Amino acid sequence: MSVRLPVFWALGGSGLLFFGAGCGGRTENKPPLSQLQSMASDITTLEFTRTTTGQSNPPAPLHVVVSDTVEAQALYRLTLALPELLGPASECPADMSVHYHLTFLSGTSVVLEAVEEPDGCQRVAVGGLAQPLVGGNAYWARLSLGLGVPESIMYPEASLH
Repeated sequence: MSVRLPVFWALGGSGLLFFGAGCGGRTENKPPLSQLQSMASDITTLEFTRTTTGQSNPPAPLHVVVSDTVEAQALYRLTLALPELLGPASECPADMSVHYHLTFLSGTSVVLEAVEEPDGCQRVAVGGLAQPLVGGNAYWARLSLGLGVPESIMYPEASLH
């Protein structure tokens, strides 16, 4: 089964704008978390991209493809198992410098996209969910391991992890 969920972020003049990610966006026709979790066995690939903006000495861009189906599925499950961000997302510190873009695929079809902010509230905005999730040190360490990228490269600034 392959479902394409809408892209929920776009680059704006001052950084990323989140649509429907717990910021008062529309929530009609969004699949519940359990439906997204049930699609884990469809995942074949994870594409990971790190982007940075607004830093005087930004880390280099990073792009990794996880083609090991078992690992891609494990990272999908891990991401969707994160707890919801408590409190309004608007209370998070505004740090738009480092973002991780995760695209989970079934073959060539996008199943799920997520935008992660490893600093600030460690928000993980998942396409299809109205409320953002929140990462933590164990999540970031496991993501790094699953991507095969040392944490020192994933998180070049101590404040990011």
